[in-house]
Amino acid sequence: MIPPLPEEKVADKRDALIEILFDMSEVYLEDDSYVLESYASRMSEIYSDDYRQLYSELFPILMAISGGDPDSLQPLTTNLVSLYRHVGRSDEWSEMDPQLFGHLLKLSDHVNLEMQRMVDRAEYEERFSELYDELSEVYDSSVESERKLKKAVRKIKNLQLEMVSILAIFAAIVVAFSGGMNILGSALAGIGQVQLQNLAFIVILCGIILFNTVAFLMHVVFWIIRRLHESEDKESSLIDWKYILGFNVLMLALLAASACI
Repeated sequence: MIPPLPEEKVADKRDALIEILFDMSEVYLEDDSYVLESYASRMSEIYSDDYRQLYSELFPILMAISGGDPDSLQPLTTNLVSLYRHVGRSDEWSEMDPQLFGHLLKLSDHVNLEMQRMVDRAEYEERFSELYDELSEVYDSSVESERKLKKAVRKIKNLQLEMVSILAIFAAIVVAFSGGMNILGSALAGIGQVQLQNLAFIVILCGIILFNTVAFLMHVVFWIIRRLHESEDKESSLIDWKYILGFNVLMLALLAASACI
């Protein structure tokens, strides 16, 4: 039974094999060249003394060689195939080191397996990245949908109250018109009992109060409707306040004139 190699010698052979793998990954080697023979000699030296490569160490070595890109390992895999074929066709190597062909074939097979593992890993990472992006989009969409849903729920809750407010305002407008008409009717009914300027003063004053009350209530109704529809036009208004001001100035002038008569 061959005794196990010392750890120091194992480390030296491992480092030598790593160096060869790095060298063979740089360029494609020509078949039956002097360089192939040189590599065969170096490999024979490494696998002497019953050295066994730990194939679990191949993956980090190949990752260091390729930088995570499986395509960059194509020269290495091609050169290993060329190398074990060169050794397999050589009668000289069959006599000098009959086990070398098996070692190289096994090494080439494991390198190919690790290379395929890297390809699968790259595809998995790419697919994972795509899925992550899709999930991120779905999450963003769900957050936006949740925000819109909460906003819609708030609008529904406020809708009933605002509709009741609008109905109440229209009822107030009706009451205001009704009261104004009653006051006007009473004033006209007593037209023969009071002076004309006093009657005019009362009618104009009632008109000013009624007009401004209705204008204010209609403005509130429009403000509520604009809130329901979330109008972005902050400058829009149901009533042009220039006309409101003009009407009030005119009525006040008439009111002052009636008082001076």
